[in-house]
Amino acid sequence: MDYGIHPYDIEYGLGNKLATIDEASAGLILPFTFIFWQNTVDQKAAEGVDITYGIEVAGPWGGKWRCTVKDGKFAYEPEKGNFEGCAALFSFASPQEEVLTHFGRYPGGSASGDPEVIEKVRHLFFPF
Repeated sequence: MDYGIHPYDIEYGLGNKLATIDEASAGLILPFTFIFWQNTVDQKAAEGVDITYGIEVAGPWGGKWRCTVKDGKFAYEPEKGNFEGCAALFSFASPQEEVLTHFGRYPGGSASGDPEVIEKVRHLFFPF
């Protein structure tokens, strides 16, 4: 995982402010971001939270997932429909954008839906 992320750090640090990571590397890392979320829920921030939201990532390495946070636990599953019943949707143009956002390199993606849910989701997890 480090070998996929740190080349971005090096390029950015050397002045390439438009640096990114290889699409295949991001595609391999992408599934692990969900595992990290399962294990980094900030219990204080998640107190009393019961929300369902969607994540969609474009491209051949992307996909669509339905995520829930309830009782301090994060769960996810592949989205089978069109995010019906979700309070918010987080969209990423590529796996690179999702992975670099997940690891705190920049705030990529876009969000639509309930602004309170969007804000809550953005602060539910311990940062990297």
